Amino acid sequence: YSLENTNLLITTMTGMTVISPFIAGYFYDREHKVLIVHIIFALNLLSFIAFLTLSVNIKLIILVSSFVLFGLAWGIGNGIATPIALSKLESNRDGGVVSGALTTILNIFA
Repeated sequence: YSLENTNLLITTMTGMTVISPFIAGYFYDREHKVLIVHIIFALNLLSFIAFLTLSVNIKLIILVSSFVLFGLAWGIGNGIATPIALSKLESNRDGGVVSGALTTILNIFA
C-alpha cells in the first residue's frame, strides 16, 4: 500500500477511537454497564480474529474492518475507564497522576 493509503487506514482507527467513547458513555449512563463490557470483549475478539487473517495479499476492506473494530474497542475502553478511575479519587490533586498512569496502563495492555 502507498503512504497515503496507510495514513487513511490509521485514520479510520483513530476516528473510531474518537467517536466511540461518546456512544459508550450514552449507554453507560443509562445503566447498561454489563452491555458495554460485553461489547468491548466482542469487539476485541473480532478485531483479534481480523488481525490474525492479515497477510500480504489482504483485501483492503478486511484491513479497514480490522482497524475499525480495534478502534471502537480501544475508544470504548479508554472512554469508560478514565472517568470511572477519576471519579473514585478522594482529592482532585491526584487527578493528573491517575489519568496519566491509567492512560499508560491502557495503552500498554490494549
